[in-house]
Amino acid sequence: MKILLVALLCLSCTHVPQAPASSFTAQALETQASQPWIVFNSDVNSESAETLIKQIQLADQGDKPILIEINTPGGSVFDGFEISRAIEATKHPVVCVVDGMAASMGLYILQSCHIRMMTHRSLLMGHEPSSGARGQQDDLKRMGMVLEKLNFVMAAHISFKTKLTPAQYMELIAHGSELWLTPDEALALGFADFKATSVAEAARLVYEASP
Repeated sequence: MKILLVALLCLSCTHVPQAPASSFTAQALETQASQPWIVFNSDVNSESAETLIKQIQLADQGDKPILIEINTPGGSVFDGFEISRAIEATKHPVVCVVDGMAASMGLYILQSCHIRMMTHRSLLMGHEPSSGARGQQDDLKRMGMVLEKLNFVMAAHISFKTKLTPAQYMELIAHGSELWLTPDEALALGFADFKATSVAEAARLVYEASP
């Protein structure tokens, strides 16, 4: 596992584009650059996304891989998109470790990470995007069209690293179904790369393996 992790970290460093330096200052985040272990234990919303993105940008100013511990039931689609964009823009590899749950947009965000890990007590969950839309018949028809398009583009992103095509993934979550995956099931289908006994073990492996 450690040899493969070294190879993946090196490969990630080679292919991840340079990101601009962060321009913000925050006392609570000052240690992240030297110890880039970020905990995301929240719904995905505008406030949590803003905080996480700032933590990622600050950690990226250091010289180590960035570790993000994830435990989220999901939330806002477009705030999740912004988190994924921030992860994909880093110059250092981002290792995400699910400890608890990565559901809905949590699953989407996980698939943006360069290395995806799960602890033994973790679960992944995917489903179709939903909306609390209100309005007249035409408004609801338009929202239905948007949700259909969102379902397709999200399936394409989620399926990119997995062993499922977007069509296969959409079939598994069609008609209100939910796809729940244990760590072993996630590994078998390509939704995760490694299984760890704990986040601490994952951190040790990552920082020992980093170039």
